[in-house]
Amino acid sequence: MSQPLAIEISGLSFAFNGEPVLEGVDLTVRERDFAAMVGPNGGGKTTLLKLILGLLTPSRGRVLVLGQPPARSRAQIGYMPQHTQVDFTFPVTVMDVVLMGRLACAGRAWGYARSDRLAAGKSLEQVGLGGLGGRPFHDLSGGQRQRVLIARALAGEPRLLLLDEPTANVDVRGEREVFELLKELNQRIAVVVVSHDLGFVSPYVRSVICVNRRVVSHPTSQVTGQVIADIYGGEMRMVRHDHHLGCFHD
Repeated sequence: MSQPLAIEISGLSFAFNGEPVLEGVDLTVRERDFAAMVGPNGGGKTTLLKLILGLLTPSRGRVLVLGQPPARSRAQIGYMPQHTQVDFTFPVTVMDVVLMGRLACAGRAWGYARSDRLAAGKSLEQVGLGGLGGRPFHDLSGGQRQRVLIARALAGEPRLLLLDEPTANVDVRGEREVFELLKELNQRIAVVVVSHDLGFVSPYVRSVICVNRRVVSHPTSQVTGQVIADIYGGEMRMVRHDHHLGCFHD
């Protein structure tokens, strides 16, 4: 029996100021799938994430998330944006950051309940930072900060996790730790991650969503040099480094 659908997109098009950004998109992501979204800069990856989140409205077509329009399922989606503006002079703790992920669940004008703090603590445990809730956020390493931001996305107890470049500005060790964490989380929730490093993520993900105005999804095993060339344009070659699939321009 196949898994229910986490994301179902049909006939979707989106234009910004009259310029097409996405056209004729049909896409399904099943619950407990682990997918990488790849494509050139400006190809529409972040726009597609925002359409899934309901932050943008399609020009045409339909988006369903967990069987409902995004506005009705948003509380079940954990989202980590590409750029998080942080003022490192502001005295915010790790727990303060993670609790922000409970705002959609709190349903009250002020303060957090005990259940919110328990959920935030649980999400910190899930990312391996259970003892750091009281630490200043600015004291953490880059990899630890990324884990805290993932914990924030998990604090709402989502069924779908969307991450836009979660390993930006993280070293190779930190990148590996983040993807090992996502692999573990994927045992119970669907994960979609935007990445420019297909070579690194290919051992972890089950499918690759190729976005360049149009969208095509492939099982990871079917991603070939020709597929990469079709996504990015130009002559590309596939290589392997430490059993990782990679590509580069000739």
